[in-house]
Amino acid sequence: MRRWLSGIGRSAVAVAAVALPAGATAQAQARSQSQSADAPRPAPLLVDSLQQASLQEAFRVLRRRYLYREMLTHEELNRAALWGLLERLGSGARLIPESPPGGSGGAEPAWRLTSELLTPAIAYLRPAAFRSTELGALDIALGGFARSPAEWLILDLRCPSAERDFDVAAEFAERFLPANVVVFTVQRPGTDEPGMPYISKRKAVWSKSLVLLVDSETCPVGELVAASLHHHVRPLVIGSRTPGETAQYEDVPLGRDARLQYAVAQAVMEGGETYFQKGVPIGIPCPEDLDAKRKIFLASQSEGVGKFFIEVPRPRMNEAALVRRSNPELPYQLARDARGESPPETPAPIDRVLRQAVDVVVASAFFNPER
Repeated sequence: MRRWLSGIGRSAVAVAAVALPAGATAQAQARSQSQSADAPRPAPLLVDSLQQASLQEAFRVLRRRYLYREMLTHEELNRAALWGLLERLGSGARLIPESPPGGSGGAEPAWRLTSELLTPAIAYLRPAAFRSTELGALDIALGGFARSPAEWLILDLRCPSAERDFDVAAEFAERFLPANVVVFTVQRPGTDEPGMPYISKRKAVWSKSLVLLVDSETCPVGELVAASLHHHVRPLVIGSRTPGETAQYEDVPLGRDARLQYAVAQAVMEGGETYFQKGVPIGIPCPEDLDAKRKIFLASQSEGVGKFFIEVPRPRMNEAALVRRSNPELPYQLARDARGESPPETPAPIDRVLRQAVDVVVASAFFNPER
């Protein structure tokens, strides 16, 4: 079944490449490879081709002959160099604001773990805090799903969070892995210390079919869970590129207002596979509006998840209504007038990534009814 679904994923990727807007990494690489030999080379590629002497000469010429050369002070050049270095390092290093004394660094939305049976065959689970305190609720939800007729679990890892605890990531992941499996190993390059393996200590709570939802807001713990499951279970992954922060970070103060945060160790899978600065590979790309996603997550806390992936059309006048001599639009319009609503109608928000996942699962049941 999973081999068949893998084929579905590859086909969906091929369709998505035509249907979705440009901007994915693979498309960018394809465009760059298709450029003619005499097309201008992008600036980063030209910089990479320069030798040390050429780099120094560029600085010397600019400081002596540039139109506004008085602006190119040593301080300004150092700032530009740090900026460029951080751009190159990507998720490997960043400047973060210094938290005020006693501050929490910014309040997080009051999300909580959400679980729901979308259909008798499809379960949905969305962790929120990605902390050890959430593991009990996670076990209860997974245990209930495992005892139900559900054959598929959609694990939604798109909730933003600041958590980076590798122990918690390993404990989350082991709920889906066999016992005594090396979930991942933490390695510090450039040291003689052996890597520290995280080994699953329990049997999987959920061992049926799995679909992962991820995006650019997937937190470090959620991304490491997704990376571990991608390596060991090979589920279908739907969404958009993750940040590539499967690493341990340290930070040092820089002045009074900023800190430099940088990666010092990374999670490595068996065989040396790493997701640091790469992100989790996406099986079916599905772009989304992040603001709309956050609003849906907050609303689903009280209204449930089911209403946010099904578009329910309102009643319309049609031939059947004419035969019955009725107007199905009239009660709807009267209800709108009673509520004081006026056109244009605002469509109900839809979680398009979740809907894509449900569509794939439903399609798999259609093509393989004996599953």
